[in-house]
Amino acid sequence: MIRRITLINFMSHEHTVLDLSDGVNVLLGPNNCGKSAIVEAIRAVSENSRGSYMIRHGESECQVIIETGEGDVIQWRRKKKSASYVINGEEVHRGRVPDELDSLLRMSQVEVRDGNESFNVHLGEQKTPIFLVDEPGSKVATFFASASDAHYLVQMQEQHRQNVREKKSLQGALQEQVTRNDATLKKYRPLVAMEKQLVEIRDRRERLVSDSEDSRQQRLQLEELRGKQEERERLQQSKQLLESLQSPPLEFPVLELSGRLNELDKQAVEMELRTQRMKVLDQLRQPPEMEDLAELTRQISSYATATRQSLQAQQHQAEAEEKLEACREELRVYASQQPTCPQCHRPWSEEELLELLEKGESHDA
Repeated sequence: MIRRITLINFMSHEHTVLDLSDGVNVLLGPNNCGKSAIVEAIRAVSENSRGSYMIRHGESECQVIIETGEGDVIQWRRKKKSASYVINGEEVHRGRVPDELDSLLRMSQVEVRDGNESFNVHLGEQKTPIFLVDEPGSKVATFFASASDAHYLVQMQEQHRQNVREKKSLQGALQEQVTRNDATLKKYRPLVAMEKQLVEIRDRRERLVSDSEDSRQQRLQLEELRGKQEERERLQQSKQLLESLQSPPLEFPVLELSGRLNELDKQAVEMELRTQRMKVLDQLRQPPEMEDLAELTRQISSYATATRQSLQAQQHQAEAEEKLEACREELRVYASQQPTCPQCHRPWSEEELLELLEKGESHDA
């Protein structure tokens, strides 16, 4: 089994190393990227292909190195007029395919029983990739008839027919299912239109919202412009009024005038005070005329003398009352010490004794 393929100056490949994995390996890529050149490299090694078209432009030779899973290394080198093989480090058989190559690669062609024809069952042509499809019927029959296990091919053909019938039956069932699904989907087709309408409604709503926002912004801008226009008109009117005014008079020295105004203010205040005084004085009566004061002086002197005498009398009366009160106190003490009259020996009280003394009477009377 091939594990690695190395291409050196082979067709479009300058130096390409391709590692293969177990099973089927698929090469993918755009046209003219070198996929077919890899197949041609394997063909060149297995068949020792002739021609210098395989050598990369500008180079003198190309190489293809194949490494197998068993550890064998097969190197094929092509120059313009010759080719050679190196197998496991040993150069063998210039100019033809080495015999041991079939056992190493196991890619030999299949020969029919009569030996007149052979078939390459490993590598196909790029333009005719399907095996035996483009061959004439006689050649195809010869290939199948030469096989020792032709009855297996008949069984394979019958199995293939059975597979075709099953696939057709499955195709019919799937077609019926598709028909039923189409009928079911037909019921839901209005939903598509409704969805489109819903999308249109949403778009329309968004446009209306956007238009509404734009309108609001425009209204705000219009109001702002109106306000600016009104302000401009007011300023224009103010400008016209200011332009119609005359120039102000020249300034007059105000320091002397300010002093005069202050004096006038003081005089006005003083005048107000005088006016208020005059109003108060106007309400008063005229004072009486002056008379002879000799009699008045005499009466005042007499009043003063009488006043002094009255004060002296009041002083003498106070002294007498003090003496009287002292006497009364002595009588109270006496009455307390002598509870009975010394003449009639009747009991008396302090009040009774004082009353008798004030009247000047005796107790026995």
